[in-house]
Amino acid sequence: LAASLKDLNSAITKLDKVFMFIIVVIVVIVFVSIISGSAAAALTSTGTVILGLSWLLQATAQEFLQSIIFVFVKHPFDVGDRVTIYGNTGDMMKGNDYYVVEVSLLYTEFKKMQGHVVQAPNSLLNTLFILNQRRSQGLADPISLKLAFGTTEQEIEELKSRVLEFCLQNKRDYAPRILSEVTTIEMNVMSITLKIIILHKGNYQNELLRLSRHNRFAVELMRQIREIGLRGPMVCLPGGGRDVPVFLSQVVQQGGGPPAYSNENINSGSNLGAPTIRRRANSRTAVVEAGMDFQDIYGDRREMNSGGGNAHHHRFMHSPREEDEVEKE
Repeated sequence: LAASLKDLNSAITKLDKVFMFIIVVIVVIVFVSIISGSAAAALTSTGTVILGLSWLLQATAQEFLQSIIFVFVKHPFDVGDRVTIYGNTGDMMKGNDYYVVEVSLLYTEFKKMQGHVVQAPNSLLNTLFILNQRRSQGLADPISLKLAFGTTEQEIEELKSRVLEFCLQNKRDYAPRILSEVTTIEMNVMSITLKIIILHKGNYQNELLRLSRHNRFAVELMRQIREIGLRGPMVCLPGGGRDVPVFLSQVVQQGGGPPAYSNENINSGSNLGAPTIRRRANSRTAVVEAGMDFQDIYGDRREMNSGGGNAHHHRFMHSPREEDEVEKE
């Protein structure tokens, strides 16, 4: 509040100086016109020239008047307020959140959430939508959940009642009301989207406090979901859960099973359709068993077999293709 009053005082002082300058000019013109008639004619011709060049001062005068209206009449924020400015602003040109640092007569300085300080002309802010978080009341916080298709209404109501009990236990942070809405049902009849809406008793001026309340409610929501037994849409797919069995069908080939991979078929070349052996790099398990660190970039260059120094030197002197041929021999 003290910073806002100081900035408004500074803006009023600058505005007073501008008005005093205009008044002094008008007084001088009036006295000169009264004292001398020739001077009045000269001032008339000079005023005509100034009016002809008024297009030079049009943009400045318009910005000045818009800034006066924005700062003293509209006054959408004070110093320290967290505001969201919509329009073609911010990194993604879709608006951004700022903290007000300084309010001047022609411009306003903001501090971004990342710490950067930016300056915006008041004439531009006069044409944008501004959301003031400090002046807002209790706000809603929606959380979307993807649940499996077939979730019953009783399960949703049970989840709401448990979450409402948590809100009643923390009545200083949350309002005693929970809203829910099934927003979408997937076309492939696989999942639904459930939106749980909580109501904060405070606004979003303090970002750290908002994050703390949001995270606390989200963790409690996850715990209640697990206790109730609500399932997600991916739990019935392979890899969805270790307690869910996976049944695969129509994977057996025509021969009654997968082809046999043996060294005899590969060396003889009788089965042309059989896949060839491709030399692969050592896996993480092999590296750990060998006692090497995964950050050792020279580990794959060491001779893993007990071949001695000549074999090690022989490995470095050949290209990878020649090395494969030597190993086959």
